[in-house]
Amino acid sequence: MKIKALWLRFQDSALSRVIFNAQVNQIVHNVLPQAYHDNEKYRDYLTAQVRKSFALSNKEKDVKQRTIYLTGKLAQFLPIARQNAHLLCLGCRDRMELDYIEEKCKVKVTGLDLFSQDPRIQVGDMHHMPFENDKFDGIYACHVLEHAYDLDRALKEMIRIIKPGGL
Repeated sequence: MKIKALWLRFQDSALSRVIFNAQVNQIVHNVLPQAYHDNEKYRDYLTAQVRKSFALSNKEKDVKQRTIYLTGKLAQFLPIARQNAHLLCLGCRDRMELDYIEEKCKVKVTGLDLFSQDPRIQVGDMHHMPFENDKFDGIYACHVLEHAYDLDRALKEMIRIIKPGGL
């Protein structure tokens, strides 16, 4: 009886891995055409980033202390009249960070990540963002830039999409 139970758990685990790998591959396929589409090293980098982020996406249930701290700092630098301000939150993964920033800073927030679990999070890559020039009043990126494949390109994209004088 124990062997049968172990075998069933193994089969469930193997099926979970197959499903997880298929989901990761689909996410990579959706993002890959946007930047570095013909670069094998980038594909490997992207697959590793998606695998790590996607694995964590259903485990984290609370806003991180760093988000609480940095959002407090962000609110200090935003103009008082900010009801029309529009921020980009890079690498947000899920809605918790967006909700917290919107609530504490009283601004509209759009997210960008390699996959989305919320309609406010657009699927994309920081190396080739799907936004027009001068779109955002500010950009919030916490624990994101260290994951850049090409830091210069990611920073140039941030500069491109932020309004003059943006935060």
